[in-house]
Amino acid sequence: EIGLGTEVGAEPRRQDHSSLRVQGVLEPAKKTRRHSLPVPSLGGVRALPFSPLSPTVRPYPPPVNPLGARLAETTAGISPHGRSSVGVMEWEEVADLVKGGGLANIATASLDGRPHVAVVSTAVDGDSVLFATTASSGKFPNLQENPQVALMWRPQAEVYLRGAAHLITDPEEKRRIWDSEVFPYDQSALFGTPENPDLLYVRVEPISASVITMGPGGLARRFWRR
Repeated sequence: EIGLGTEVGAEPRRQDHSSLRVQGVLEPAKKTRRHSLPVPSLGGVRALPFSPLSPTVRPYPPPVNPLGARLAETTAGISPHGRSSVGVMEWEEVADLVKGGGLANIATASLDGRPHVAVVSTAVDGDSVLFATTASSGKFPNLQENPQVALMWRPQAEVYLRGAAHLITDPEEKRRIWDSEVFPYDQSALFGTPENPDLLYVRVEPISASVITMGPGGLARRFWRR
């Protein structure tokens, strides 16, 4: 089609409809190239590219927790619920660490879940752990309601122990423990005599324990379970 004013023999001018404005409609937007937004790398995982014109973002693997991955490698094959050839301890090894562990933090809880934390001086008596306390202490009512306890020592390693507590109030058993001198302190300075009605001993029967050490290869964890 030749428009008005076009010279005869000249190349017809073609109208560029892409630049027309029809009834207020703006000219078509330029095409946008597909690209990836700059997303920082999370644990070595990079985001997949997506189109900014699409509301759907392509899924990508979740970020990796470096510490969690390191612990998973360190404790591979170790289960706190069973014995394995890797990371397993004997009770004697745990007991040696407890004997040299000094003071321990003990966590108790009431029947309705109210927590309590205290510091106690412990002793190993065979395959159990002992400590002395008083009937007027904050932990005593918790131990009466809920025998489940957790203890933590931090000598050259972090030692965590979970067990069931038994209150010892029998006068003869109290005298036996008193005379055995298993505790690394002078009991008379704290409790006077074994006949003190406020004095009681607590025997913790261990259920499980874990020991965490830091070595050249990083964190190492070993387990014991009755």
